[in-house]
Amino acid sequence: MTQETFLHFFEKLSDYRYIGKTQNYLYTIAGNLCRDYYKKAKESPLEEQSREIQNGLWQPVTEDILNKIAIEAALSNLPEELQDVIVLYYFQELKLAEISKALQISLPLVKYRVKQAKMRLEKLLREE
Repeated sequence: MTQETFLHFFEKLSDYRYIGKTQNYLYTIAGNLCRDYYKKAKESPLEEQSREIQNGLWQPVTEDILNKIAIEAALSNLPEELQDVIVLYYFQELKLAEISKALQISLPLVKYRVKQAKMRLEKLLREE
């Protein structure tokens, strides 16, 4: 993903307008690439599982895989601004201040969004 981010950055360098920090632009590219990657990854396991069932090769799915699918499904049901904050906080392991800079929003707003996302994710996961 890191290589892809820099490849996209250098491909579009001539179109880049120097507004703000370049780091924020890189975070935006990385976020979009991660989002696209997870959308593709979400589609492929179901297709593979379908083929395995048809071929009679299906084996019971472990609890970890089911949990991961449930979390991904719950994440996809969140508004995009909450998804961005959660992905940066938990998966990219950025600090709240770094998220604030990357998304160009205030620190209290980042804290609020993390709290809202956690509450919504918990509610969505309990429903499933």
